[in-house]
Amino acid sequence: MSSYVPLSQRTPPKAVKRRANRAAQLTYTGGAFAVILVVFALYFFVWHKDDPRLTGSCGIVVDGSGSANSATGFDTKKDIDLYVDDFLFDTGCRYVAFAPIDTSSMASKCSASAPVIDLDPDDIHNGQTDVPTSRQGYRKDAVTAAQGVYDCIQREPSPHNSDVLGGLSQIARVRPSQTGAYTVLAVSDFSHGTGYFSIHGLDLSTVSSRAAVIARIKKDDTLPDLTGIDLRTVGFGVLFASNPSKSVYFDAFWHELILKYAHAKSFRPYVNK
Repeated sequence: MSSYVPLSQRTPPKAVKRRANRAAQLTYTGGAFAVILVVFALYFFVWHKDDPRLTGSCGIVVDGSGSANSATGFDTKKDIDLYVDDFLFDTGCRYVAFAPIDTSSMASKCSASAPVIDLDPDDIHNGQTDVPTSRQGYRKDAVTAAQGVYDCIQREPSPHNSDVLGGLSQIARVRPSQTGAYTVLAVSDFSHGTGYFSIHGLDLSTVSSRAAVIARIKKDDTLPDLTGIDLRTVGFGVLFASNPSKSVYFDAFWHELILKYAHAKSFRPYVNK
Protein backbone atom coordinates (compact mmCIF):
# COMPACT_ATOMS: atom_id res chain seq x y z
CA MET A 1 0.00 0.00 0.00
CA SER A 2 1.40 3.40 -0.99
CA SER A 3 1.74 6.07 1.65
CA TYR A 4 -0.34 9.16 1.51
CA VAL A 5 1.25 12.32 0.06
CA PRO A 6 -0.47 15.59 0.87
CA LEU A 7 -1.69 17.49 -2.15
CA SER A 8 0.56 20.45 -1.35
CA GLN A 9 3.64 18.22 -1.67
CA ARG A 10 2.66 16.50 -4.88
CA THR A 11 4.61 17.37 -8.09
CA PRO A 12 2.36 18.12 -11.04
CA PRO A 13 3.02 15.83 -14.00
CA LYS A 14 3.82 18.78 -16.34
CA ALA A 15 6.44 20.07 -13.93
CA VAL A 16 8.09 16.68 -13.92
CA LYS A 17 8.26 16.74 -17.71
CA ARG A 18 9.65 20.28 -17.70
CA ARG A 19 12.39 19.30 -15.24
CA ALA A 20 13.27 16.24 -17.30
CA ASN A 21 13.38 18.28 -20.48
CA ARG A 22 15.46 20.94 -18.79
CA ALA A 23 17.94 18.35 -17.54
CA ALA A 24 18.17 16.85 -21.02
CA GLN A 25 18.73 20.29 -22.52
CA LEU A 26 21.50 21.07 -20.04
CA THR A 27 23.13 17.72 -20.76
CA TYR A 28 22.93 18.32 -24.54
CA THR A 29 24.16 21.89 -24.24
CA GLY A 30 27.04 20.86 -22.03
CA GLY A 31 28.05 18.12 -24.44
CA ALA A 32 27.84 20.41 -27.45
CA PHE A 33 29.90 23.04 -25.66
CA ALA A 34 32.54 20.42 -24.85
CA VAL A 35 32.67 19.39 -28.52
CA ILE A 36 33.07 23.05 -29.55
CA LEU A 37 35.94 23.45 -27.09
CA VAL A 38 37.69 20.36 -28.49
CA VAL A 39 37.25 21.55 -32.10
CA PHE A 40 38.50 25.01 -31.21
CA ALA A 41 41.51 23.57 -29.40
CA LEU A 42 42.38 21.40 -32.38
CA TYR A 43 41.94 24.34 -34.77
CA PHE A 44 44.09 26.54 -32.57
CA PHE A 45 46.77 23.86 -32.44
CA VAL A 46 46.80 23.31 -36.20
CA TRP A 47 46.68 27.05 -36.97
CA HIS A 48 49.30 28.13 -34.51
CA LYS A 49 51.62 25.15 -34.48
CA ASP A 50 55.20 26.01 -35.27
CA ASP A 51 55.43 25.13 -38.97
CA PRO A 52 58.84 23.93 -40.18
CA ARG A 53 60.85 26.99 -41.18
CA LEU A 54 61.45 27.75 -44.82
CA THR A 55 65.06 27.44 -45.95
CA GLY A 56 67.27 28.47 -48.83
CA SER A 57 66.80 31.29 -51.31
CA CYS A 58 65.04 32.03 -54.58
CA GLY A 59 65.80 34.51 -57.31
CA ILE A 60 63.46 36.06 -59.86
CA VAL A 61 64.93 37.38 -63.12
CA VAL A 62 62.54 39.76 -64.88
CA ASP A 63 62.88 40.32 -68.64
CA GLY A 64 61.77 43.85 -69.49
CA SER A 65 63.38 43.95 -72.93
CA GLY A 66 61.63 44.91 -76.14
CA SER A 67 60.59 41.34 -76.92
CA ALA A 68 58.83 40.96 -73.58
CA ASN A 69 55.32 42.06 -74.51
CA SER A 70 52.07 40.41 -75.50
CA ALA A 71 52.53 41.33 -79.18
CA THR A 72 55.54 39.01 -79.51
CA GLY A 73 53.90 36.06 -77.79
CA PHE A 74 56.03 36.43 -74.67
CA ASP A 75 54.29 38.49 -71.99
CA THR A 76 56.48 39.03 -68.91
CA LYS A 77 53.80 40.66 -66.77
CA LYS A 78 51.31 37.89 -67.46
CA ASP A 79 53.89 35.20 -66.75
CA ILE A 80 54.88 36.86 -63.47
CA ASP A 81 51.25 36.67 -62.33
CA LEU A 82 50.89 33.08 -63.52
CA TYR A 83 54.08 31.55 -62.17
CA VAL A 84 55.98 33.48 -59.50
CA ASP A 85 53.68 32.74 -56.54
CA ASP A 86 53.50 29.03 -57.41
CA PHE A 87 57.26 28.88 -57.94
CA LEU A 88 57.98 30.35 -54.51
CA PHE A 89 55.46 28.04 -52.84
CA ASP A 90 56.73 24.92 -54.63
CA THR A 91 60.37 25.75 -53.93
CA GLY A 92 59.79 26.48 -50.24
CA CYS A 93 62.56 29.08 -50.07
CA ARG A 94 62.75 31.67 -47.32
CA TYR A 95 64.40 34.61 -49.10
CA VAL A 96 63.74 35.97 -52.58
CA ALA A 97 65.88 38.41 -54.58
CA PHE A 98 65.29 40.09 -57.94
CA ALA A 99 67.27 41.08 -61.03
CA PRO A 100 66.29 42.77 -64.31
CA ILE A 101 67.05 41.98 -67.91
CA ASP A 102 67.52 45.31 -69.63
CA THR A 103 70.00 47.01 -71.94
CA SER A 104 72.74 46.69 -69.33
CA SER A 105 71.29 44.49 -66.61
CA MET A 106 74.01 44.76 -63.97
CA ALA A 107 74.22 48.56 -64.30
CA SER A 108 70.45 49.09 -64.38
CA LYS A 109 69.01 51.08 -61.51
CA CYS A 110 66.16 48.57 -61.57
CA SER A 111 68.57 46.08 -59.98
CA ALA A 112 67.97 47.93 -56.72
CA SER A 113 64.25 48.58 -57.25
CA ALA A 114 63.18 45.50 -55.27
CA PRO A 115 64.86 44.59 -51.97
CA VAL A 116 65.23 41.02 -50.73
CA ILE A 117 61.96 39.74 -49.23
CA ASP A 118 61.83 37.38 -46.26
CA LEU A 119 58.93 35.00 -46.88
CA ASP A 120 59.12 33.48 -43.39
CA PRO A 121 60.16 36.17 -40.88
CA ASP A 122 60.70 35.27 -37.24
CA ASP A 123 57.80 37.37 -35.94
CA ILE A 124 55.11 35.20 -37.56
CA HIS A 125 56.23 32.25 -35.41
CA ASN A 126 54.87 33.75 -32.21
CA GLY A 127 52.16 31.17 -31.60
CA GLN A 128 49.42 33.68 -32.40
CA THR A 129 49.81 34.12 -36.15
CA ASP A 130 48.37 32.10 -39.02
CA VAL A 131 51.71 31.14 -40.57
CA PRO A 132 50.47 29.80 -43.96
CA THR A 133 48.32 32.89 -44.53
CA SER A 134 51.18 35.19 -43.57
CA ARG A 135 53.53 33.43 -45.96
CA GLN A 136 50.95 33.76 -48.71
CA GLY A 137 50.88 37.50 -48.09
CA TYR A 138 54.67 37.75 -48.39
CA ARG A 139 54.58 35.76 -51.63
CA LYS A 140 52.09 38.26 -53.01
CA ASP A 141 54.52 40.99 -52.01
CA ALA A 142 57.16 39.18 -54.05
CA VAL A 143 54.87 39.05 -57.09
CA THR A 144 54.26 42.78 -56.72
CA ALA A 145 58.01 43.40 -56.42
CA ALA A 146 58.68 41.44 -59.63
CA GLN A 147 56.05 43.46 -61.44
CA GLY A 148 57.73 46.56 -60.03
CA VAL A 149 61.06 45.54 -61.59
CA TYR A 150 59.35 45.21 -64.97
CA ASP A 151 57.65 48.60 -64.59
CA CYS A 152 60.97 50.16 -63.61
CA ILE A 153 62.58 48.87 -66.82
CA GLN A 154 59.75 50.30 -68.91
CA ARG A 155 60.38 53.74 -67.41
CA GLU A 156 63.99 53.61 -68.58
CA PRO A 157 64.90 55.27 -71.91
CA SER A 158 64.54 53.13 -75.02
CA PRO A 159 65.77 50.97 -76.62
CA HIS A 160 65.19 48.12 -74.20
CA ASN A 161 67.80 45.62 -75.31
CA SER A 162 68.07 42.14 -73.82
CA ASP A 163 71.15 41.59 -71.67
CA VAL A 164 70.23 38.08 -70.54
CA LEU A 165 73.79 37.26 -69.50
CA GLY A 166 73.93 40.36 -67.31
CA GLY A 167 70.60 39.47 -65.70
CA LEU A 168 71.87 36.01 -64.82
CA SER A 169 75.12 37.46 -63.46
CA GLN A 170 73.15 39.94 -61.37
CA ILE A 171 70.85 37.34 -59.82
CA ALA A 172 73.91 35.28 -58.87
CA ARG A 173 75.53 38.36 -57.33
CA VAL A 174 72.51 39.29 -55.16
CA ARG A 175 72.04 35.81 -53.71
CA PRO A 176 70.43 36.50 -50.31
CA SER A 177 72.06 33.67 -48.37
CA GLN A 178 75.13 31.59 -49.06
CA THR A 179 73.65 28.69 -47.11
CA GLY A 180 70.97 26.39 -48.44
CA ALA A 181 69.78 25.89 -51.99
CA TYR A 182 69.45 28.73 -54.48
CA THR A 183 66.76 28.27 -57.11
CA VAL A 184 66.25 30.93 -59.75
CA LEU A 185 63.25 31.52 -61.99
CA ALA A 186 64.12 33.44 -65.16
CA VAL A 187 61.00 34.92 -66.72
CA SER A 188 62.64 35.48 -70.09
CA ASP A 189 62.67 34.32 -73.71
CA PHE A 190 66.51 34.24 -73.50
CA SER A 191 66.83 36.21 -76.74
CA HIS A 192 70.10 37.84 -75.73
CA GLY A 193 70.90 40.94 -77.72
CA THR A 194 72.78 44.07 -76.68
CA GLY A 195 74.20 46.97 -78.60
CA TYR A 196 77.52 45.21 -79.13
CA PHE A 197 76.62 41.53 -79.13
CA SER A 198 73.58 39.51 -80.15
CA ILE A 199 73.17 35.78 -80.62
CA HIS A 200 70.59 36.38 -83.34
CA GLY A 201 71.98 35.69 -86.77
CA LEU A 202 74.97 33.79 -85.39
CA ASP A 203 75.73 30.25 -86.45
CA LEU A 204 74.71 27.97 -83.58
CA SER A 205 74.23 24.85 -85.66
CA THR A 206 77.33 22.92 -84.56
CA VAL A 207 79.17 22.24 -81.32
CA SER A 208 82.22 24.10 -82.60
CA SER A 209 80.26 27.16 -83.76
CA ARG A 210 78.49 27.38 -80.41
CA ALA A 211 81.81 26.99 -78.60
CA ALA A 212 83.18 29.91 -80.63
CA VAL A 213 80.28 32.13 -79.53
CA ILE A 214 80.79 31.12 -75.91
CA ALA A 215 84.53 31.83 -76.25
CA ARG A 216 83.66 35.36 -77.30
CA ILE A 217 81.37 35.73 -74.29
CA LYS A 218 84.17 34.57 -72.01
CA LYS A 219 86.61 36.98 -73.68
CA ASP A 220 84.14 39.83 -73.06
CA ASP A 221 83.97 38.74 -69.41
CA THR A 222 80.18 38.48 -69.54
CA LEU A 223 79.83 34.78 -68.73
CA PRO A 224 77.75 34.42 -65.55
CA ASP A 225 78.93 32.22 -62.68
CA LEU A 226 75.92 30.08 -61.80
CA THR A 227 77.77 27.50 -59.74
CA GLY A 228 75.34 25.43 -57.68
CA ILE A 229 72.26 27.31 -58.91
CA ASP A 230 69.11 25.48 -60.02
CA LEU A 231 67.85 27.57 -62.95
CA ARG A 232 64.20 27.36 -64.01
CA THR A 233 62.69 29.18 -66.97
CA VAL A 234 59.37 30.54 -68.14
CA GLY A 235 59.17 31.74 -71.73
CA PHE A 236 62.44 30.18 -72.85
CA GLY A 237 62.74 30.14 -76.66
CA VAL A 238 59.11 31.06 -77.36
CA LEU A 239 60.13 33.38 -80.20
CA PHE A 240 61.62 30.37 -82.01
CA ALA A 241 58.54 28.19 -81.64
CA SER A 242 57.62 28.68 -85.30
CA ASN A 243 61.12 27.70 -86.48
CA PRO A 244 61.91 24.21 -85.11
CA SER A 245 65.39 23.93 -86.66
CA LYS A 246 66.61 27.20 -85.13
CA SER A 247 64.87 26.30 -81.89
CA VAL A 248 66.98 23.15 -81.55
CA TYR A 249 70.25 25.10 -81.97
CA PHE A 250 69.06 27.88 -79.66
CA ASP A 251 68.23 25.30 -77.00
CA ALA A 252 71.57 23.53 -77.43
CA PHE A 253 73.51 26.79 -77.15
CA TRP A 254 71.92 27.83 -73.88
CA HIS A 255 72.14 24.38 -72.31
CA GLU A 256 75.83 24.15 -73.13
CA LEU A 257 76.50 27.66 -71.85
CA ILE A 258 74.45 27.34 -68.64
CA LEU A 259 75.49 23.83 -67.63
CA LYS A 260 78.96 23.31 -69.07
CA TYR A 261 80.46 26.80 -68.87
CA ALA A 262 78.42 28.70 -66.24
CA HIS A 263 78.28 25.54 -64.05
CA ALA A 264 74.60 25.72 -63.06
CA LYS A 265 73.39 22.73 -61.09
CA SER A 266 70.36 22.27 -63.37
CA PHE A 267 68.56 24.08 -66.17
CA ARG A 268 65.01 23.32 -67.22
CA PRO A 269 61.54 24.84 -67.67
CA TYR A 270 59.46 25.51 -64.60
CA VAL A 271 56.14 23.66 -64.49
CA ASN A 272 53.50 24.44 -61.88
CA LYS A 273 52.93 21.51 -59.55
